[in-house]
Amino acid sequence: MSGNSLFSLVLFIAVLYQDCSGNETIKKLVKSLLEDYNTIVRPVHNMSTVTNVDMQLFISQVINMDERKQTLQVNTWLTLRWNDEYLQWDEAAYPGIRDIKLPSDLMWLPDVSLYDNAYEDYRNIMKGQIAVVYPNGDIMWAAPVILTSKCQIDVTYFPFDRQQCRMKFGPWQYEGTEVIMSGGAGNTSVFKSDGEWEMEYLSSKANIEYYPDAPGIPYTDVTYTIYLRRRPIYYVFNLITPCGLFSLVTILSFLIPAESGEKITLGITVLLSLTVFLLLVAETTPPCSTIPLIGQYYAATMVMVTLSLGMSVTVLNLHYCGSERAPVPQKVRKLVFGHLEKILRVRSKYSTKCPPLNRYTTEAGICVVPRMLKELDCSWLKACALHSHCLRNKHMTNSHHSQAKNSRNDKQTNSNHDDHLLFHLLYEFRKIAQHCENRNKRETATNEWKRLAVVIDRLFMVFYVIGTICTILIIVCQIG
Repeated sequence: MSGNSLFSLVLFIAVLYQDCSGNETIKKLVKSLLEDYNTIVRPVHNMSTVTNVDMQLFISQVINMDERKQTLQVNTWLTLRWNDEYLQWDEAAYPGIRDIKLPSDLMWLPDVSLYDNAYEDYRNIMKGQIAVVYPNGDIMWAAPVILTSKCQIDVTYFPFDRQQCRMKFGPWQYEGTEVIMSGGAGNTSVFKSDGEWEMEYLSSKANIEYYPDAPGIPYTDVTYTIYLRRRPIYYVFNLITPCGLFSLVTILSFLIPAESGEKITLGITVLLSLTVFLLLVAETTPPCSTIPLIGQYYAATMVMVTLSLGMSVTVLNLHYCGSERAPVPQKVRKLVFGHLEKILRVRSKYSTKCPPLNRYTTEAGICVVPRMLKELDCSWLKACALHSHCLRNKHMTNSHHSQAKNSRNDKQTNSNHDDHLLFHLLYEFRKIAQHCENRNKRETATNEWKRLAVVIDRLFMVFYVIGTICTILIIVCQIG
């Protein structure tokens, strides 16, 4: 066997012997420490000595923030340090042992509880863990713990909100004269975001409080305040963006012609869609008296859509009332057609000038009787008839003179009959002329009301756009 191999073997045996002897030493140390140890008695030789428990909290991750139940579930790393006077040893007597790991169930533990606990029961979070014991009696208990605490959530600015959740730790039975809790500054270095929440800050504060079930007795605690900021991108994409699109779709209802019959249908469809999304918002936020920011936006949008429905009804009423009402009043015509129509740049098919009419028909096929028919006089018509009769008699031949003379009485009778017929024709023509004139007046009044409806519809659209922009600006100012 070579020299190197022999040296390696000797070194291995020495290390193995040292480990075995080290384990035996630890066994003896543990036996000597726990032989007469009592986990019930507070580990101090003098009862007036106060046990100082120093606590440090690390937030690893936000598991769940339940807005409706107003609870916060987080993954935490807890570290507690205190001194146990019964777990001390002389390092010279046990060389090489810098510390020992003992189950927490074998030693005295401060009854630290989470006062804001929202779990099913108040479980002892310190049981069943491993604690490190040092020669001077210092104990470090550290373990990962999932905690569920109450959190008073303020949803006023949801989903652009920031929350402050309090976690209060302290002994439940040990008084301030026995156990004093203190806590170091919070640490956010191990925090990992879940995609919805970002932790901005973690503060701690030690308190001394008095409770009604033990008047006059002080109790100490450490209160950690977690400052969280919500990432709103999820809610912006799934709730706010659809609401904005609904507002834009409502603007299109003002551009739909009144005769299409779809203005009211579109408005009601948008209103029902907003109601469905508002129910989703209500399921997310807690049932409290505070209306969240997104709820205010939805409510304002629903009010604007409802007003747009009322505006559409008004426009439809103006559009279809022309044939039943008097013509548009002169003042309204002057204001709307003279000013608003130009300001709003409305170009309606009802406001275009009609082409010149011919003697008998318009472009729409409406009969127009010449004005001369209205102004005809019966006496003038009779004179024309007699004149025509004389001309016919002047050109008669001599051969028929005898026949004309014999039939003079018959012709006189026929002439009277023609005069009567022409009088009735004139009367009918005048009736037709009056009917056509009344119809033209009604058509003109109807077109004026339709033209008025188009201008008012455009004016309502401007009001709706201004109201929508003001609503968005108010919401944005509240966010800022």
